[in-house]
Amino acid sequence: MSLYMDINKEFKNFKLNIKLDLKNEIVGILGYSGSGKSITLKTIAGIINPDWGKIILDNKKLFSSKEKINIPTRKRKVGYLFQDYALFPNLSAIDNIRICLPKERRDEAEEFLKRFHVYDVKDQKPFELSGGEQQRVALSRMICVNPDIILLDEPFSALDSGLKWEIQNEFIKFLKTYNKTTIFVSHDKDEIYRLCDKVAIIDNGSVISYDDKDKIFNHPISLKAAKIIGVKNITTVIRKDDYLYSKDWNTSFDLKENARYVAFKDDIFSLEKGNSYIDFDIENIIEDTKNIILVSKGYNKITATFDKKNIDKSLLERNHKVRLFYDEKNLMTFK
Repeated sequence: MSLYMDINKEFKNFKLNIKLDLKNEIVGILGYSGSGKSITLKTIAGIINPDWGKIILDNKKLFSSKEKINIPTRKRKVGYLFQDYALFPNLSAIDNIRICLPKERRDEAEEFLKRFHVYDVKDQKPFELSGGEQQRVALSRMICVNPDIILLDEPFSALDSGLKWEIQNEFIKFLKTYNKTTIFVSHDKDEIYRLCDKVAIIDNGSVISYDDKDKIFNHPISLKAAKIIGVKNITTVIRKDDYLYSKDWNTSFDLKENARYVAFKDDIFSLEKGNSYIDFDIENIIEDTKNIILVSKGYNKITATFDKKNIDKSLLERNHKVRLFYDEKNLMTFK
């Protein structure tokens, strides 16, 4: 299966202008809230009609403004997991599956519920289910019809961390057998990286970057793309002789290219080795279950993240300076 779309849609205060050419792969969509991610899925599903353009799924035209083609949603064979799940409120969990299957396949409904660990609540109605259970019933219903394309809008947002990992693993196994185009919208960049082959970044209604996930996350093509993938450390620089200088951080970078900005991820630092360094004035030390996060003083703060297993906490103290080493090959520059 493949998907080609080149569409425009104008709203009162927003314009969608999306062009994508997707093959048989799992594609993640990243972007800020309100950037057009969910609207893009709804145009593919036929819930929102573009003003202009075309949408072609595996050589079948779902929409064409020029040819006046607009296949109804129910005939597009699109598997769409809504953010609010859209379960039938008057039907039990298992009947939400059965109603989507032909009579000769309705006995299979139990297997779909078992796959996503909601068989035990098969006789309960949506209002009797937790948010996570509703989500898993909705996943079961979506895949039971063997859709030609799957559209996922924040599919794991209602699951706690332990169950999320289990369901994601089960879903990855399904997608390997599904072998058709899947589009996955999420605010969670780690989730996108785990599940997807390629990533599209959408900003203000347009695709600003589309590539293999490693290139998107390791070599963003623009400052905007870098911010959307979560790069926090960004500074304006000026050229001084053979180096770039950041007034914000009072730091020089031995870089030959001309650039207006230098950026780097917060996990590039070491306390021991690297071909360059920054003298880091610690304002705050934050811990979570896996990491220690240092935040610097100053207007344009630097964030440095370390794996707790690989760092001696006794070396770190608020209102003290520490020298952080890094390799300049990990720096990003933008004009």
